[in-house]
Amino acid sequence: MQEVWLPVVGYEGLYEVSDQGRVRSLDRTVAHNLGAQAFRRIKGRTLSPGRASNGYLTVMLSRDGKKRSFTLHSIVAAAFLGPRPKGMEVLHGSPERTDNRAANLRYGTNAENKADMLRDDTHTRGERSVHAKLTERQVLEIRRRAKEEKYGAIAQMARELRVSDNTLRDIVNRRTWAWLEP
Repeated sequence: MQEVWLPVVGYEGLYEVSDQGRVRSLDRTVAHNLGAQAFRRIKGRTLSPGRASNGYLTVMLSRDGKKRSFTLHSIVAAAFLGPRPKGMEVLHGSPERTDNRAANLRYGTNAENKADMLRDDTHTRGERSVHAKLTERQVLEIRRRAKEEKYGAIAQMARELRVSDNTLRDIVNRRTWAWLEP
């Protein structure tokens, strides 16, 4: 099957994106001022994507002397799926964030995106969160001790773990870490 190339939305005539998730610049002539007005021919090439801190691939596109970074999946989706409906996100069919083939992308809600993350085990909840102060093991221990111990147990555990009493109460009452069993 042959790779299909379409113009990058908003960068028509400058860049194209393929159904395989690749982006290329097109041959073009640009004004180049060296005293007298001259023109310079630039040969198009396939762009090498970078990787953002969240794991998604990005490319830098330039127009009118201004550069801007885009996620590769959003460029592919715009070209092959059409405009993104309001309130929707670009979702990957497979857990691999670098699989930006048009056949692997779809539009969906934030809830669907979160469900995909749970299914694919790519979520950042619990101790995977950069804001986590506790581990899953500690949360389970907090719940176990809260059942067994009486007065002052939560305050004592909060001091030991260097978190607030409210943080521990939220854990015990399943307002946080609710997904973690038992």
